[in-house]
Amino acid sequence: MSKLHVGKSKWRKGVYKPLNPQKYKGSNVIIFRSQWEFRVMRQFDMNDNILEWISEQPLIPYMNPNTNTVWNYHPDFLIRAKTPTGIKTILIELKPKKQTIAPVISKGKQQKTILYEAMAWNMNKAKWTAAKAFCDRHGWDFKILTEDDIF
Repeated sequence: MSKLHVGKSKWRKGVYKPLNPQKYKGSNVIIFRSQWEFRVMRQFDMNDNILEWISEQPLIPYMNPNTNTVWNYHPDFLIRAKTPTGIKTILIELKPKKQTIAPVISKGKQQKTILYEAMAWNMNKAKWTAAKAFCDRHGWDFKILTEDDIF
């Protein structure tokens, strides 16, 4: 079974031990950094329509607009899945819904919060643009899943 612990933050972290290890195509140690990642890993592990899955691969270079330097994006998951239209490869990113939309500037919001949200939004857009282009080159799909998709 998976080891689950809570560190100083409220996020659950640990090592996921698959019940169907033949489906996992990554390294021997599967790290989850949130309860959402754990739930999705368990779904991939147990769902017969998921043929293979891997965590935090492939690495996709992108231009970070906040620093104008090239960084590597580590998407959360890559899966091969049986779908009604055939077998598809899907690159998946997990994000809170509030991080998938442009930040809203509201009265009373601190300047540092506005700046942080704007920088995170710009970086996410750059990552997702690079991921979409990468997937298009490989004939894959790219999906961003939020709490609406997981719970």
